[in-house]
Amino acid sequence: MFIATNCKPSTPTQTLTQVNSNPKSRVKMDPMLHQTTMTRYVTRGLLWGLWLMLLLPACNAAEFTPSDTHRLVNLVRQDCGSCHGLQLTGGLGPSLLPDALEGKPTSFLVSTILAGRRGTPMPPWRGLLTEQEALWIVEHLQTGFPKE
Repeated sequence: MFIATNCKPSTPTQTLTQVNSNPKSRVKMDPMLHQTTMTRYVTRGLLWGLWLMLLLPACNAAEFTPSDTHRLVNLVRQDCGSCHGLQLTGGLGPSLLPDALEGKPTSFLVSTILAGRRGTPMPPWRGLLTEQEALWIVEHLQTGFPKE
């Protein structure tokens, strides 16, 4: 029986301890190497996640031209206003004023715009609006939507 000990492997896959000399025998991984490898992967994952959290808000802050903003304001006032009221105070659909949207997560509101609401007259707007446009609409609804 041969047991490898005190070996310094060149790669993590070589840190295996052979239990017996039979080539078909079980081979198990060194627990310390496994813990170190997992710690390294978790740390890398956390660092990538932190980097993405810092980067994504900059990606979402799409710059719109004045004609884009005019189109979005007109869309909300006319198309959304046909159900939510021309002043967005409610009608067939609920009010879209800031006090009515208070406490609702931005991601939920963006998802509602893009995917609609089953069982209600709220249609999906994904084919007509991008996610950045829906986010712009939600952010402006939460702070008071422009008149024109």
